[in-house]
Amino acid sequence: MSVTKHSTPLRVFIASRKEASTLKYELAALASCKYWQVTLKNFQQFKSGHRYLYFTAGNTFGKLTNDPETKVQLARESSSTQTAHALGLPSVKVLVPYCELASGQACMLVERLTLSRRSLIREFRDTALIGTASSQQYAALAADAIFQSSFRPILTNLATNQLLRNEEQAWVVRSPSSLFLKIELLISHYEITPVQISLAKAFPGVDFDYLLQLFRQLPIAISELTANWGEMEDEYFAHNDTTVKNIYYGAGKRQGSAFFFDYEVASATHFPILSLLQDLTQFYSSASFNISLQQHFAQKSLEVQYAHVPIQLDKDRRLIMRTAMLLG
Repeated sequence: MSVTKHSTPLRVFIASRKEASTLKYELAALASCKYWQVTLKNFQQFKSGHRYLYFTAGNTFGKLTNDPETKVQLARESSSTQTAHALGLPSVKVLVPYCELASGQACMLVERLTLSRRSLIREFRDTALIGTASSQQYAALAADAIFQSSFRPILTNLATNQLLRNEEQAWVVRSPSSLFLKIELLISHYEITPVQISLAKAFPGVDFDYLLQLFRQLPIAISELTANWGEMEDEYFAHNDTTVKNIYYGAGKRQGSAFFFDYEVASATHFPILSLLQDLTQFYSSASFNISLQQHFAQKSLEVQYAHVPIQLDKDRRLIMRTAMLLG
């Protein structure tokens, strides 16, 4: 009886190890490295339903999937990351673009960066563990990377068919009016009585009536920004997901640099001012577990300057940050 009881789990364990071993050989060949240089980071979670398998292979880092929908997302990420790198944005470099293996699974390989300690943030709550000195450093690097990536026209010789152009597909803001609709939805949530009661209990002392007044001023602020920096004839590149979890902070030779990854929802836009606002909002809101990080990020965003970004260090810059902080 005991043999029968344990035989099925044992067979599953052996089959799983064989599958992992076969996969490692296939990935080693793809990355031109040795079998023992391949490490599967989350194989069991992947087998249990996680959409991606993460792995390192030699000097590369990779993502693999076997889900049809996630394959589409991975192909988009691979192409958009290549576009970002071709535009000179601070991003990881794709070494092996999206491809399908003999097993039918799909993957891509990017450069494997040497990271600063604790710089790869797995969960938003982990930002609370970052000390004041590191918060100041990370805030400066993130602000610099966001402004460096903003107002980048898409070169006509680049293949951009994978960039999102339909706002229903992601957080793509195609026009001021589409952003106004999102703000109206936000305000409508705050006006629901049960939500008001829950918020009052969760955040005692916060004046939510005053916050609502500020929220209602957002369309005016955005209209003012787009009046000064309106719709452009050319298309511009937008990351759309510049959260603390989607930035590497370099170490070694790349100390003092930040790199974006996860371009899954990157888009083309004719409103680069709105994509800048979106990127600032994404980082600010995702840093909500660390007030020091938020404060330093807001301050650095008022100071960083790039020649290709037309927003000067004046009232427009302050208006952008106030709007991003409220949206966040």
